[in-house]
Amino acid sequence: MINVLLLNDLSREPARQLVTGISRFGNSQGGWRFYQVPQEVYNKVDYMSNVISMVKNLGIDAIFGQWHGIDVVRAKQLGIPIFLYQRQEKIFDFPIVRCDNEAVGKMAADYLTGLGIENITFCGIRGVVWSSERMAAFKSRIGGSMIEEYLSDDEGTDWLSLRDWLERLPKPVAIFACNDVMAKNLIEVCLSSGMSVPQEVAVLGVDDDSFICNITTPTISTVNLDFEGLGYKVASKPEQAIIRG
Repeated sequence: MINVLLLNDLSREPARQLVTGISRFGNSQGGWRFYQVPQEVYNKVDYMSNVISMVKNLGIDAIFGQWHGIDVVRAKQLGIPIFLYQRQEKIFDFPIVRCDNEAVGKMAADYLTGLGIENITFCGIRGVVWSSERMAAFKSRIGGSMIEEYLSDDEGTDWLSLRDWLERLPKPVAIFACNDVMAKNLIEVCLSSGMSVPQEVAVLGVDDDSFICNITTPTISTVNLDFEGLGYKVASKPEQAIIRG
């Protein structure tokens, strides 16, 4: 029996797809059991202690997920494989399962330039590694023609700041949003402020989160990533666990 502890917040579809891929491989092998840290534990000060307690009490053999606030020294002392999923910040002590953000940025740039819109820009999250990597690749692909980008501290929930930026942009404009949540917020701010989508503001997201994309009107165009396939690869060939667009 292999016991795996999942640290993922499963409220979003990409995380659920990742875990589906891991469990698909585990089920094919037989003898894998999955445990999840209770949601109410995530934001507690003693989160690290709770994880360590679960590892010891449940006989956990491996950990996978987004371990925010990880104490690297204490985690290493557990003596088990730990795979971290695409973190907000860089960490070099454990294998990082991540998207190929350079490929994602280039794909987004090629798509938006293909629309024939002269004004192109990016909307992302300040200080988050994967957002910064996507912006760098996108900006490089676009060249010197990218206009003023917007970096949010709160995934675009500050609608007033987002609206002020959108209103300053020349129209029509095409925007690459760092993920589908940001794309949803962009579209909703546009429509509530009288800007038409996609006629004045065209938006492209990332993740293909079907729930978020389909409850947004108009529905979100998005870069599709094979998260379930990535989860399967994490479990079967962890050394190759990087997802490309």
